Amino acid sequence: MNELDIEVNKRRDFSDVINVTFKFIKQEFKPFFGTIATYSIIPIIGASVLAVFYTTDSFQLYFQGLVDNNSSIATPDFGMYGLMMLVSMLCYLIVMGISYEYLNLYNERGRGNFTGGDVASAFGKNFLSLIAYFIVVYIITIIASIFFIIPGIYLGIVLSLIFMVKTVENKGFSRNWSRCFELIKGNWWNTFGLLIILSIIVGVSSSIFTMPTMIYSFTKGITMAQGGEGEFDKKIMIVFSLISTFASYMIYSVIYLGIGFQYYSLAARDNSQSILERINKIGESDTNEVQ
Repeated sequence: MNELDIEVNKRRDFSDVINVTFKFIKQEFKPFFGTIATYSIIPIIGASVLAVFYTTDSFQLYFQGLVDNNSSIATPDFGMYGLMMLVSMLCYLIVMGISYEYLNLYNERGRGNFTGGDVASAFGKNFLSLIAYFIVVYIITIIASIFFIIPGIYLGIVLSLIFMVKTVENKGFSRNWSRCFELIKGNWWNTFGLLIILSIIVGVSSSIFTMPTMIYSFTKGITMAQGGEGEFDKKIMIVFSLISTFASYMIYSVIYLGIGFQYYSLAARDNSQSILERINKIGESDTNEVQ
C-alpha cells in the first residue's frame, strides 16, 4: 500500500468514519467524481429534462389557474411522472454502485492501481443484481414502515448496508441479508446517527445548487399570477435543472462513501471479535486437555 493510501478496512468510531469519508473525497476527488460523471451523465441529463417538462407544466397550470380564478386542480401526467422516477432511480443506482465499486477496488488494489474502466466493469457485473436488491429492499421497507413505523425505520438502517455487503462479499441475498444484521448488532444507533449527519450535510449542500431553479420558478410564477405575460422558459429551466441535478447526485455519493466506510469499520470489528472468540476457544481447549 502506498504511503498516502487511506486504510479502508479499519475499525473506526463515529467521528472517524465521517472524517475519513471527506478525507477520501479530498484525495480522490478528480478520479472518483470523474468516474461517476462519465457513466451517469446521460441518465442525469434525461432526468433533468423530464423533471423540467413535468414541473414546468404543473407549475404553469397551477399559476394559470390563479390568473383565471380557477380553483380546480389539474390532473398530473402520471406517465411523465413515472418515467421521471424511473430514470431518477437509474441515476441513484449508478451513483451508488460506482461509489461502492470504487471504494472496494481502492481497498483491494490501492490508490491509483485501477481505472474508471475497472470500476465500470465491476459495476456492470452487479448492475442487474443491484436493481433486484433495490426493488426487494424498497418493497420490504415500505411495507414495514406502513404497518410498523418504528420497525420500518430500524429495518431501513440495517438494510442500508446490504448494497455494500453485496459489492464486497458477493454472496446470495439471504446471506447478505443476515450479514447486515450481524454487522449492525450493537451499532444501530451509531449507523443511524451517521446517516442523519451525512444526510443533513448532503441536503444543505444540494440546496445551494437548487436555489437558482427555485428563485426562477417562484419569480416567474408570481409574475404569471399577477397577470403578467409569458410562460416558463424551458431552456433556462433545463440549464438550471441540469446543474442542480448533476450536483445533487455527485453530492449524494458522500452518503454512499460514508456507508461504505461504516461497513468496513463494522466488518473489521466483527472479524476482530471472531478471531478473539477463536483464540478463547483454543485457550479453553488447551486448559481442558491439561486438566
